[in-house]
Amino acid sequence: MADTSGQARLELSTLIASLDGQPFSQIFTRFADVYITGMSVGVEAAYGYFIAQDRGVPIRELAATLPDYTRTMQVQVLRIYRTLKQRLQNTDSPDYELMDARIRGQVLADVKLAPWVAPERATTADFGVKDLLDIYFYGYWYGFKISFLTALTKNDYVYRQQPVMPDQCNELVEQLATNEIMQQYQFTLANEAALATTYFNMLNGPFV
Repeated sequence: MADTSGQARLELSTLIASLDGQPFSQIFTRFADVYITGMSVGVEAAYGYFIAQDRGVPIRELAATLPDYTRTMQVQVLRIYRTLKQRLQNTDSPDYELMDARIRGQVLADVKLAPWVAPERATTADFGVKDLLDIYFYGYWYGFKISFLTALTKNDYVYRQQPVMPDQCNELVEQLATNEIMQQYQFTLANEAALATTYFNMLNGPFV
């Protein structure tokens, strides 16, 4: 599995190098695919996380414990994913603006880049796989947050059999999403199989 991870990392490095000096719009489009791919994984992760926590059932046992869980999960996750993807394709939406800020900041924030670099043209010379991984997990965070909030709303603002006041939802969900991403990020970096899967997703997604 280490070889798989290493090969995928090399392919990502080659991808980044191929974008060096290209118009920023071209860099942005490719990196937006990575963000959207991370978003799709986050959407599915949040759905399973919410159901598991709310029902008190381990995530890996949900399919065996809850009738029709897999089909319902697939339908709900696909619906949320398509909605969010449409938002991210709308350049006037707050969702797009957040993605734009994440990607633009990640590409242009490196202190080695000249501060006068025009946003229309950029270099990826000092941009590495770690930066691309950050973009993936920014998308994961976004997808997890919105998916969890959707599940909470559909459950009449009840979580773990306790009511959640609507005005407290955003704070709760943002904290949960942040904690989840921190844990998942560290797990991915420390686990070759997870890292290889993530690199594969970054290279080949989005899948829908």
